[in-house]
Amino acid sequence: MKAPSLMRGFMTVGGWTLASRLLGFGRDIMIAATLGAGPVAEAFLIAFSLPNMFRRFFAEGAFNMAFVPMFSKKLEGGDDPVTFARDAFAGLATVLIAVTLIAQLLMPGLVLLMASGFAEDERLGLAVNYGRLAFPYILFISLAALLSGVLNASGRFVAAAAAPVLLNLVLIGSLVLARRMGWDAGLALAWGVPLAGILQLA
Repeated sequence: MKAPSLMRGFMTVGGWTLASRLLGFGRDIMIAATLGAGPVAEAFLIAFSLPNMFRRFFAEGAFNMAFVPMFSKKLEGGDDPVTFARDAFAGLATVLIAVTLIAQLLMPGLVLLMASGFAEDERLGLAVNYGRLAFPYILFISLAALLSGVLNASGRFVAAAAAPVLLNLVLIGSLVLARRMGWDAGLALAWGVPLAGILQLA
């Protein structure tokens, strides 16, 4: 990659990363202001942490670290990178659908592993409910990360760099809409998580 292209890529990724961090800060402030420090806030925090915990493996960990170099090698060698990416996408989607379905069944246990203090507490029911709504985010964000790897390897940085901003925008929008419509803020946030994943994948 030539120096001007490298600099443009750096500025693009850096700019969108900064925007994501600022919006994330605003999101956290809004969540704290809306939910306070009660059981709903604690339950959502645990529910939101579950797909993010798995994301570190599927979207940011071993799979992506193995896929990107192999895709780049096939792209440079003209060795049918499209078919390779399509097969990887299908394989990852199959695994993630299975993981998501299993997590739905085991959600009470997963919540208690993360927060044993929720046992026999209203927070357990809330966290299980929110967790079942939010967990499919792992499917969409992991597939989006794979496609981001494809775009980055192809020298196209904008879409991949901008995608993380969508999560913060959707969650902020969910809180604003819940307040205006009188909806349950915890449920609005929980529904907003997979919606953000769908938008990031799109």
